[in-house]
Amino acid sequence: MTLQRFYPDHHHNSASIHYEKGAPTPRVGHWHPTAVAAQIFPETGDADSLQKGDKMSQVRKTEKKIAISTTSDLIAADYKIAVFDGEEISLEASDNAEAILAAMFATDEEYLYAMAHVDGELQRVGWVRFIYGNNGFDVINDCTTNLEGALTDTLALAERLELQHRKE
Repeated sequence: MTLQRFYPDHHHNSASIHYEKGAPTPRVGHWHPTAVAAQIFPETGDADSLQKGDKMSQVRKTEKKIAISTTSDLIAADYKIAVFDGEEISLEASDNAEAILAAMFATDEEYLYAMAHVDGELQRVGWVRFIYGNNGFDVINDCTTNLEGALTDTLALAERLELQHRKE
C-alpha cells in the first residue's frame, strides 16, 4: 500500500514522499507518527490490519487512525493544534503529536483548532470537528475550508476507510 504524505522541504512548499507498508516511515520534525500512535494507541494497527470483531472497537480504531493522520497533516503544514473538548481548551496550542493525541477522545465531540502566527500573534485560523462513536470513517464531521489542502491525505484516508467499511 502506498501512502502519500506532504512534508515541508527547503525548496518548495511541500514535497511528496511515497512509502510502502513495512518500509521506514519518514520523520516529521522530531516525532514519528507511527511510533507516537503505538505509544498512545497500542491497539491501533494500520488500515490493512483492521479485523472484524467488536463494532465499537473497530470504530474506535478507525477514529484513531484518522486522528493520527489529522494531527500529522496539520503539524506538517506548520500549524500548532489546540484541543477544545466542548467546554474548555484541554490542550493549549502545541505541535507535540503525543500530547495532542493524548488530549483527544475525552468527550463525544471535540474540535482541533489550527493555530498560526498572524501579525506576530498566535491565532486560531481554522478548526476540525470530531464526533465520535458513529462509523469511524466519518469521525471528521466538518472542518474549515482553508484546512482542506493540509488535510488532503487525511480526507483520502477517510474515504478509503469508508469504502472498506461498505465492502464488509
